[in-house]
Amino acid sequence: VPDGLPVPEGAESPEMVPVVMIDPGHGGLDGGTVGNGLLEKDWTLKIGVALAAELRRRGHAVALTREADDTLPLMDRPAVVNAAPRVALLSIHFNAGTADATGVETWYSWPKKPEIMARLHDAAGVPVAGVVPDDGQRLAMAIQAAVPTATGARDRGIRNREDLAMTSRTVCPAVLIECGFLSNTVESRKIQEAGYRKKMVQGIADGYETWLQTRWASPAVPVVVAPPSAAIGNDAEH
Repeated sequence: VPDGLPVPEGAESPEMVPVVMIDPGHGGLDGGTVGNGLLEKDWTLKIGVALAAELRRRGHAVALTREADDTLPLMDRPAVVNAAPRVALLSIHFNAGTADATGVETWYSWPKKPEIMARLHDAAGVPVAGVVPDDGQRLAMAIQAAVPTATGARDRGIRNREDLAMTSRTVCPAVLIECGFLSNTVESRKIQEAGYRKKMVQGIADGYETWLQTRWASPAVPVVVAPPSAAIGNDAEH
């Protein structure tokens, strides 16, 4: 376990060590966006698996929401993340837009869904009227500072959106990283280059480690979120 990564009280096995959770967006029947012949689900998986390998190489405990071309419904994903203590969630996506749109951007959600905010207040021992630190924004800032530096991609900044399922329904600090535009001819070619993807992965890993050095607190306790059938169905994935 890297220095500074707390082990939950009572942990007796490696499985109980809080991990950083990587979510390769879409998958299986959900292909995601399409651009220049590329399907988003394929490239989020390539980045996600490579990022997991890089973080493990650096000594971090890692888990993934999927490691193959599996269908995992959007509203099931936060439940997977919330099933155990997590240091953070890194959700990997690719963008689409006008032909000239390029660059990397990182999204977070604050405040999160009311039921998640209630649990965060409770875990922190802070009254509902009090202020709970927003480490998602700080994580987004750290990653967004590192990825354009590593890749040379256009820096589109960080953005806050309260209806993103992966960042608003997860109790741990969470970000959604848009790793480039499949709809842009030049950028889609870069995404297909192993060397460019390696730089992307290293940038995300560097940003994550920078955030780890200054994060506010240890991972929050696990929570149980509503099952998909009871969840509000208008959450966005991006």
